[in-house]
Amino acid sequence: MQTFFRRLRKFKANSFTLVELLVVISIIGLLAGLATPAIQKGLEKGKQTVDLNNGRQLGLLLFAIANDESLGGGTFPTNGTTSTDIFKYLITNNFLTTLKVLGGNGVPAPTTTNSITANNIYWAYTTGLAPTDGNVPLLSTKNSLQTVANTNDVTPSGSSPWKEKGFVIVTADNSSTWYSFTNGKVTPRWIACTNAGVSVLQP
Repeated sequence: MQTFFRRLRKFKANSFTLVELLVVISIIGLLAGLATPAIQKGLEKGKQTVDLNNGRQLGLLLFAIANDESLGGGTFPTNGTTSTDIFKYLITNNFLTTLKVLGGNGVPAPTTTNSITANNIYWAYTTGLAPTDGNVPLLSTKNSLQTVANTNDVTPSGSSPWKEKGFVIVTADNSSTWYSFTNGKVTPRWIACTNAGVSVLQP
């Protein structure tokens, strides 16, 4: 019996009290609460980078086609009346070999060629442009633009999936960046397109 009590006293001496355990748990909870926003911000930043890179890769492909005399002959593809049609054309003719670049934040990329629909196309495509059109938007985040013909009062046709971050826009001169809209104004400005045949095609 004495041995039992000696062991019990030794056990108590080496144990945490309830108060100590609560303090440790509270500190862990506080640290986790502080870390969560930073982790979420980092994950969102990574997804934004993916969107920008996807747009850049599509722009490179379209730019290459437009500058190939045997393919585009100086103009970007015009095969279709929607962005979905354009991308189906690229895939059918083996210009585009990966489907992942067609998706984006909130829009899952198609998994097969047969599953390409407006629901899994993240990009709006401006038809009728040529590489000489400079910084006129060629590709833009879905529902972000209704027109590329004026630079003064451009109102997005939908809300950005990235909120204040804005929209990804790939211009005809093959640059890719974020654009934002404030009070109907677009930042940074792009050159107005004067070609009457230009049309922004939503998926």
